[in-house]
Parts: sequence; C-alpha cells; structure tokens
Amino acid sequence: MDSIGGFIGLEPVTRPSGPADHIALDLGRHALEVILRARGHQRLLAPRYTCDVLAPAIRRAGVELALYDLDGQLDPVLPAGRPAQGEALLYTNYFGLKQSTVERLAATVPNLIIDNAQAYYAPVPNGADGFTSCRKFFGVADGAFLHCDVARDLTFEQPEITGRWEHLRIAAERGTEAGFARYQEHERSLIDAPLRAMSRLTANMLAGIDHERIKAVRQGNRDHLHAALHRLNRLPIDPTAAQVPMVYPFLNEDPELRNRLQAARIYTARYWPGLLAPLAPSDGAQRFANDVVYLPVDQRYDATHMDRILRVILG
Repeated sequence: MDSIGGFIGLEPVTRPSGPADHIALDLGRHALEVILRARGHQRLLAPRYTCDVLAPAIRRAGVELALYDLDGQLDPVLPAGRPAQGEALLYTNYFGLKQSTVERLAATVPNLIIDNAQAYYAPVPNGADGFTSCRKFFGVADGAFLHCDVARDLTFEQPEITGRWEHLRIAAERGTEAGFARYQEHERSLIDAPLRAMSRLTANMLAGIDHERIKAVRQGNRDHLHAALHRLNRLPIDPTAAQVPMVYPFLNEDPELRNRLQAARIYTARYWPGLLAPLAPSDGAQRFANDVVYLPVDQRYDATHMDRILRVILG
C-alpha cells in the first residue's frame, strides 16, 4: 500500500513516450540483443563500420557474427549469396541519411534489422525489425525503442537510476564541459549494464518533449549550415537527406578543422572511436570514420550558434 502525503514526486506518464507499437528499453544495444534472441537468429551479418558497443550484446545472444564492407555511399557491399538462408542482416541508417537504402533493403532482404540509433524519427519499414537510441537525440540517461513484433509480450525489470543522471545535472547547472568527466563515467558504466526496461524518469521526460519543435530546430540548424557550406562540402552523399538530422556531416580538405573547432570550444563527435572490426583500406566508410566532421545541430542551438560554427570554418 502506497503512502499518502509528503513531497510530490515525478508526474506519472499519462501519454506514450514513444511509438505505440514499440517496446521501451534502456539501451539500443539491448534492443538488438532482444531481437536476436526473440527471432532465434544463429548468425548476424553486420557492417564493420558499426559502434563496438553492440559486440557484447551479439555475444550474449549467442549469435555468430560475420562482417561486410560498405561502398563510398555507405551502401552494403555484400558477399555473393549473402545474407544466406536463416542469416540476419544488420544495417545502420547512418546519420539518418540512408533511409532510401533502408527501404530498398526491406523490400528484398528477409531477417533485416535496422539500427536507427542515429535516426530517431526514421520509420522502420514493414517486415523489418529495428531500434532507436534516445540518448543520441535527447538529454536523458537511458532509453531505446524496439520494433519487433515477436517481442511485444516480453516484460523487463525497471533499472536503478541512482547516479545515472549526475552528468546531466551538472551540465544543466554548469555546462557540458563541467559534466564531461561524469558523462564518460556513465558511458563506461553501461558496458556491463544488465538488460532492463526504460527508466521511469526517462519515460516521464520523453512524454513531455515537444517533438515538433525539436524536428523544426534540427532541420533549421542543418539548413542554415548547408546554405553556407554546400559548395565546400565534399561529402559523397547528400548531407541534407535526413528528414530529422542528428548532425550535419561536413567533409573538406582542412585536416585541422576539428582542432580549430575544439579550440573555439565547439566539440564534434567521432563515429566511432571503436568499431566492430578494423576497416579494410577499400571500405567506403574510411572517410566517414576518419575525415568527416560532424557538426552539432541539435535543439540546444539556434542560428547564432550556427554562425559561430561558420565563423571558425570560413574564417
């Protein structure tokens, strides 16, 4: 029996925090593990250009891992006859730019799994499984949504959230630079985290998010950068292809650009520091892993921030 009175806690979630047909989990890597287990896949064909945090989930699911390369457009270069009968194919919707490839694969490949961690708002096509990661788009400590019809009746324990939000609290009070060390601690703590449901705190926060505002801000910031940089951007795919961008990928011939941005306290992520396997010299993902600079366009920023980025790039 619950108590009555005392301080007022978190507001209960009164509306869905994500897509109605998705399962709310704590991490995207755990969503992949659930798909592999629920489907009973024995073998997974995955791109080398994949974040290495997925590797433990694949091992825990008892699935054999095989790897494939990508071309210069980040499309799969699959071995002849692959995927084979009973083999699942994992494909990443890279930076949300590859939805057309996702849809093409979904029309021809059985047992397709879409990693939408970088494409939160992109739909998973009918017939495919997939998952998102809330932490790539929102200021939350956990959260992922799983799309897999055979897993809908599964239930998961709620996680303990003590300490998980400390980096976000510090960032809210003193800025992200002050909270970065705690953020790194949090990331390390997730390596061996058990599979859990999405935390109630994250569900509460997601239920209150104005998604239309976030979409509009991200699109507006991306378009602001692209208007100034499109003639300089050597990216081999359309950098505006994402309906709702995670970042603006920028490729030019300045090897010091990332350092110049950092000196101006503009921080850009690498995707990724660790991969499922080293990239072959011929792998088309080489430039995306090593040379592309991923400029922030998220909902924390407006045109004045984009102009600050542009002043560093354009001089």
